[in-house]
Formats: sequence, C-alpha cells, structure tokens
Amino acid sequence: MSENKDLNLTVSNKKLMRKAFLAYELYTMRMFTFERMMGPNMVSFLLAVKDELYPGDEAKQREMAVNHCVFFNTQPTLGSIVWGVVLGLEIERAKKPDEVSNDMIQSIKTAIAAPVAGIGDTIAQSLIIPILLSIAIGMSSTGSTLGWWFFVIVYSAIMYPAAYFMLKLGVSMGIEGAEKLLGSDVKDRVVSAIETLGIIVVGGVVASIANISLKLSFVNGEMTVDVQKILDSIMPGIVSLLGAFLVFYLFKNKHVKPIMMMLYMLIVAAVCYFAGIM
Repeated sequence: MSENKDLNLTVSNKKLMRKAFLAYELYTMRMFTFERMMGPNMVSFLLAVKDELYPGDEAKQREMAVNHCVFFNTQPTLGSIVWGVVLGLEIERAKKPDEVSNDMIQSIKTAIAAPVAGIGDTIAQSLIIPILLSIAIGMSSTGSTLGWWFFVIVYSAIMYPAAYFMLKLGVSMGIEGAEKLLGSDVKDRVVSAIETLGIIVVGGVVASIANISLKLSFVNGEMTVDVQKILDSIMPGIVSLLGAFLVFYLFKNKHVKPIMMMLYMLIVAAVCYFAGIM
C-alpha cells in the first residue's frame, strides 16, 4: 500500500470536523445489533468522511468499512472521544498505511471504549440527566410544559458542545498519538500493552455478562451432590469460562458465522432448560 503523505486533515480543518460531528450525531444511535452493537454506526460515521480520507479510491473506502464492521460499544455522548480517536487514527492510516495497521486501531478502540463508557455513563446518566429531570419535574408539577422545554434545551446546551469538544479532542489525540508511536522505539511495547488491555476489557465484559449455571445434582441416600457448587468451589464461573472458550473455538477453527452461533446457543439453551440441565 502506498503512502498518501499529501493528506492534510487535522482538527483545524473546520469542514472535516463539521462533517464528522454531523455524521456522529446522525449515526451514533442509528442501529444496534446483538452481534455488533454500535459497529454499523461506526462504519456509517467513517463512510461520511470517506472521500476526505480516500478520495476516489473505492477499494480503500470499502476496506475501511469492512474493518470497522465489528463489535463496538461505548457511551453515546461523551463517548464521542472514542469516535474521534478512531477518525484520527484512520487519518494517519490513510497517510501511512504500511505503518498504522488496522489491528492497532482496533486494539486502541477496544481498550478505551469501556473505560470511556463508564465515565460517560456516570457523568451523563447518573449525574446530569437526574439533576435536570428533577428540576424539570418540579417545573411541570402543575401541568406546565416549561419543564419539558427546560430539559431539552439545557441538556442540548450541555451535551452537544461537550460531544463536539470530545470528538475534536479524540481526533487530535488519535493523530498525535499515532505520530508519537510511529516516531518512537517503544511502538511494539505500547501496542502490545494496548492489545493486552483490550483483551482484559473484553474478558471482563464476558465475565460480567455470560452466566451459565448447571442444575445437575446427584442423590446418594440422604446426601445431595450439587454439580454447580462443586465446580464453583474449584473455580467460580468455570462453566461460563468453558462456554466462552467453546464459542471462541467454533469461531476461530470451525468458522461458524455469528448468526448461526446465536441460533445454536438458543437451541442448546432451550434444550438444556427443558431437560433440567441448566
């Protein structure tokens, strides 16, 4: 892949930032799937600026879309910093495709998405929204629509500028961060650390969401042996862990498609439930 050193896109490019922010606001919550969550939205966001990144090169534009059509999820307002970082990294990849790999972009995106989501949820859902709603409810207690207008206007006045600022900050961080990584001798170690962090984050999500428990038990006289308790005494959550490893094995080695995997899991869950196994 040849380098496009003439590409000059930064946060000072107001046309690019306006276009990116409009795409972010339009596409962030456009579609959710169980398979990819906000992945399709990220694709739509990047395709909105595809002509700035790869002018006239449909093959590169298509490759970028395919690269980001993967599982991704974060907080949808202050989480704009993640979208900005991805855009900044894609700008650098467009300039230096041989040095900025898709794996590096995906690792960084995965590593920062969850922490940003935690911070964004705390500030937006747990702080700003409850405070504004409590004020709005008080203003509307007599039937007035003033509370509704207050919430919509004040919330928009806070969150839209914040989202735009975080998006610009993310783009700047993505560009500058990529340049620093490429210009230093610690690139491989930093990328490896980010990939490890991403794996830990994904593992934590699996551990908190996946929950497979067995209902198997054996009776010997007056003694009842609960299989799940025995397994948990060896390692808590070991059944869920083995289930995750099985799914990973089927994905990697048997090349099972995600939709088919979901169907298989639904069938197995139904059979095991009615059979009294799970």
